[in-house]
Amino acid sequence: MYKSSYVSAFKPLFFVLVAFFALDLFAIDVPPTGDIETRAKQVLLIDKETGTVLFERNPDELMAPSSMSKLMLAYMVFDRLKNGKNKMTDEFTVSKEAWKMRGSRMFLKADSKVTLDQLIHGLVVQSGNDAAIALAEGLYGSEQNAVDKFNQKSKELGLKHSHFANVTGLPNPEHVMTARDLSILANRIMDDFPEYYPLFSIKEYNYNNITQPNLNPLLKLDQPADGLKTGHTDKGGYGLVASIERGGRRLVLVINGLKTMWNREQDSKHIVEWAFSKYKNYRLFQPFDVVDVADIWLGDKPSVQLIIKDKVVVNMLKKSKQQLKVELIYDAPLVAPFNKDTPVGQVKVTAPGAPVKAYHIYPAEDSSKLKGFSRVKAAFNYLLFGADKRQFPTTTEVTDKKDNKENIKNNVSETKKFPEDMTPKA
Repeated sequence: MYKSSYVSAFKPLFFVLVAFFALDLFAIDVPPTGDIETRAKQVLLIDKETGTVLFERNPDELMAPSSMSKLMLAYMVFDRLKNGKNKMTDEFTVSKEAWKMRGSRMFLKADSKVTLDQLIHGLVVQSGNDAAIALAEGLYGSEQNAVDKFNQKSKELGLKHSHFANVTGLPNPEHVMTARDLSILANRIMDDFPEYYPLFSIKEYNYNNITQPNLNPLLKLDQPADGLKTGHTDKGGYGLVASIERGGRRLVLVINGLKTMWNREQDSKHIVEWAFSKYKNYRLFQPFDVVDVADIWLGDKPSVQLIIKDKVVVNMLKKSKQQLKVELIYDAPLVAPFNKDTPVGQVKVTAPGAPVKAYHIYPAEDSSKLKGFSRVKAAFNYLLFGADKRQFPTTTEVTDKKDNKENIKNNVSETKKFPEDMTPKA
C-alpha cells in the first residue's frame, strides 16, 4: 500500500524522520528584492549554516579587493602554523622593502627582529602592508614567491575568479577578486582554522609603542561581529568582509565599492540587522531522529523505525514560515527481506522560492524473511487481523518565542500523534 503523509508547515507542520551521515542543508538561493537598499557596488550576504544567499549585488563582478585580499595571506600563514612548518615564536628580520611600504602600516623598523605572532597581529588587526611584505619574505623568500603560492592555493580553494599580483592589496590591474570568492575564503578560514580565527575579533593592537584600532565597524555593535577584514583603495572604494553570529546563527557579509568609511559602517550594519530580523533558520531534521514506524510484511519482526540520513535546515523569511511544506512518502507495509542501507522512501521539503528537495529514508535495521510455518502464520494473521495499531507523526504548530527557540505543540487532527522524542529542534 502506498503511503503519503502531507501537510502545510508551520501551521500545521508535518515532520518526519532523522539520522545523520551526510550533511544536506536546505539553501534558498533566491535573494529578496525591494526590501533593502545599499550604496555598495558589490554585496554578498550568506547564511553560513545553509549557504543560503540572503542578498546579492554583482557577486561575481571582478573588483579591486584592496586589503581584504590580505585574508589570503592570513590563510597561508595559518596553514603553515597548523601543519607545523612555522611557530608563532619564529623570528624574521625586517627588510628595507617592508619598512618603506606605503599605506596602512604597523610601523616596523628596518633590520629589526619581529616574531610571526607580532606580524600576524599587525596583518589582521592593523592591516599593515609592511607586515604583509615581512611575512611573505620570511615565509616564502620573496613577495613574488608568495604571490605564486597564492594563485596556486586559490584554485585549490575554489576561488574561481581571483588572481593575485601582490600580498598587500595595493592597486594593480592584475590583482582582482569577487565578492563570492572573498566569501568562500572567509568561510574556509573559519572552518579550517578555528583556533586562529579569534585573532580577527581583536579590537586594537600595540606595536612599537603605537596603538592602532581594528577598523571593522561591526566590532562596535552591541552584539558585535568577530571578523574579518576591511579594505580601501581609490579604485576599490571602501569594503568589508565580516562575519557575525547571534543565537547560534552566523552570517557572512562581503561588501565593497562604498565611497566613505561612514557609508561602509552604516550600510554593513543595516544589512546584517535586516537579515537577522527578517530571516531565520528552521531546523527540521536532526541526526538520528525517527520519523515513522513501518509495518513489515512477512519479516522476522513486526515493524521497524524509519530514519533519515540527512540533516535539514531551512533558512527562510520568518513571514513565510507557514508556506513551508514537508511530505513523507513510502510504500507500506515494507516487504522483507531488506537491509538498513537501502532507501525505502523519501521526505520532500518545499519552501517558498526554492526547488523541492527530496531526502531518502531508511529502515533503522535489517529484516530477514520468515520461513516455513512462521511465514504462513504471519501472513494469515496480517490478512485476518491487519497491522498492529501504531502511533505515527502528525502535525505541529510552531510559534516563535523571545529566546529564539521553537515552541512545538501537538495539534492532533487524526488518530496519529507526534511523539515527544521526535519534535524538531530550533
